[in-house]
Amino acid sequence: MKESIKLCLLLLALTTIFCSKDEPTEPEQEAWKAVDMGRITFSDNDRVNCQLAFYDLQPDGQPRLYCLVNNLPHYSVLYEFNYLNNQWTKNRIDRDGQNVCAIGTGNCRNDGMWRLYGISVNSIYEFNCTGTQWTAQEIYRISDFPANTYTHRDMTIGDIRNEGFESLYFFKIGEPDSLFELRFRNMSWEMQFIDALDIVEIATGKGRNDGKDYVYLTNSKTEVHEYRYANDSWQKSTLGQLLALEPNVVAYSIVNVLPAHNGENAVYVSTSRTGGEIFEFFFANNQWQKTKIGDEPGVMQMCSGSARNDGLERLYCSVCFDILAEYTYTSGAWQKTTELKTNATTSLNGLAVGPGRCDGINRIYVQQFIGHLFEFTFTK
Repeated sequence: MKESIKLCLLLLALTTIFCSKDEPTEPEQEAWKAVDMGRITFSDNDRVNCQLAFYDLQPDGQPRLYCLVNNLPHYSVLYEFNYLNNQWTKNRIDRDGQNVCAIGTGNCRNDGMWRLYGISVNSIYEFNCTGTQWTAQEIYRISDFPANTYTHRDMTIGDIRNEGFESLYFFKIGEPDSLFELRFRNMSWEMQFIDALDIVEIATGKGRNDGKDYVYLTNSKTEVHEYRYANDSWQKSTLGQLLALEPNVVAYSIVNVLPAHNGENAVYVSTSRTGGEIFEFFFANNQWQKTKIGDEPGVMQMCSGSARNDGLERLYCSVCFDILAEYTYTSGAWQKTTELKTNATTSLNGLAVGPGRCDGINRIYVQQFIGHLFEFTFTK
């Protein structure tokens, strides 16, 4: 009897050893640590859109997170976030009544200093940091435009004229919409009309990877256009159209120029039609190549960054229904590699990737529609 028990135990041990060699091991799960940075609105009942961005505007040379909370027509507020003593603090930059609805940064005065710019319905502001305090100056008043027009929330900054310094680009909704440039020249700010056309979103960037900046915009027919400045004039070309729409159908679409294509720039566009689709326009062999990246149920904002801190730029999208999606370009194709959530019954909006804690580690920052800001850190 004892010998039988010993034999059974021996067979069991051998079976365990050999079977364990044949059994597949479970892949190690990715880990992202989520931190609720708190409410950024004046009230728990506020429902807001946010613009998040990283800018290097402080004397210490450390990029910081800037957050524009847009609850217009009620209010807007512009914050600079700092991480000190293991906690987040936010410093308000703007003042009541300025009602900034979009921000950007650039060396717009051609003096080597990068400043923060904001646009409202009536004015364009320049914000300067002295190291301890922020000052605001109205550099251009745009309320003198015809009464049937108003400033849209979008503004972008770039060196489209290839002068070595940036100018501001924005549009006004009217009949028709109009695209403008605000440029600092001869110690004063000059406004120039560029074109009148249907506009939904605008962006600037080196979309052709030729070292030159261009203006990109989308319209309600999901067409994507490019503007360049050459031979003392503005020239327009069309990259393509996302969807073939019926004559009376309009669609909301967003546009970004991001280095997510193996480190090279491309133009990324998403549309709200048919559940939401993401497209890439990559310039190669002297032509634009359009690629569908994926489907998301209503992309709110897009950005890129090395959030895994592995040197690879990926595409990130904040989406309706509490979805934060990550797309990676690898082996010549796009793959959805991560989907994160903040456990909220609401949409996600504002989005940025950068070293928010000034520790050299990139993280994802995303804003809930209900007014909370979240930080995601990749841990393995």
